[in-house]
Amino acid sequence: SQIVGKKIQKLGREVKHWSAWQGVKDTVDAFKRTLPLIIDLRNPAIRQRHWEQLMERCGERFDPHGDAFTLGKVNDLGLSEHADFVGELSTNA
Repeated sequence: SQIVGKKIQKLGREVKHWSAWQGVKDTVDAFKRTLPLIIDLRNPAIRQRHWEQLMERCGERFDPHGDAFTLGKVNDLGLSEHADFVGELSTNA
């Protein structure tokens, strides 16, 4: 993601005036902020008790091992608001 971010930043100097540019940049920036959360959520050391703690914290129930647990679902659940908590769970798992 750093390579893509650097290329987009460099490209940005040439195309700042394009209306589509800001949308692409915002999308890449959002992904870069979400990537550490995704890495923490995919930690194989996270056990069911950790998932239960996260569900209690965010106030939502979900199946972290089901096909419906997608990036879109992570966004819908607002897990990015609990990224620090997820990071702590992952580190302590």
